[in-house]
Amino acid sequence: MLPEFLLAFGVYPVIFAAAITAFAIGFIWHGMVFGKQWVALVGFSKKEIESGKKKGMGKPAFTQFVISVVMSFALFSVLSLTEATTIPGATMTAFWVWLGFVATVQLGPVVWEKTPFKLYLINTGYYLVSMIAVANVIVILLT
Repeated sequence: MLPEFLLAFGVYPVIFAAAITAFAIGFIWHGMVFGKQWVALVGFSKKEIESGKKKGMGKPAFTQFVISVVMSFALFSVLSLTEATTIPGATMTAFWVWLGFVATVQLGPVVWEKTPFKLYLINTGYYLVSMIAVANVIVILLT
């Protein structure tokens, strides 16, 4: 449950906390857990990696955080509409949203653009874990 002083800001602190959760999971997922595999599957050359290190990761990281905020707000909206207020309810809601809108849509490039299936598994796996975590953070902080 949120402290009283944060409730004055509405759901925005909850959305922000959920977005930070998704961003942190992405950092760990695409870095420590699957980083080398992901880089190889995406096809980044050593030159591109070095160039990215020199430019810095500020702009892509900021963009990904904005994506996490939008995803968290959308998932908050779905949880509100479905009245999912428990951890099992939030988990199932996140799973069905992921299955219907992420897993299926991201399979298109595998079929049509020859994106490696392993890359699909890494990317959609991240979204499954992150969406379940986001949904649970929202429910925990609002109940």
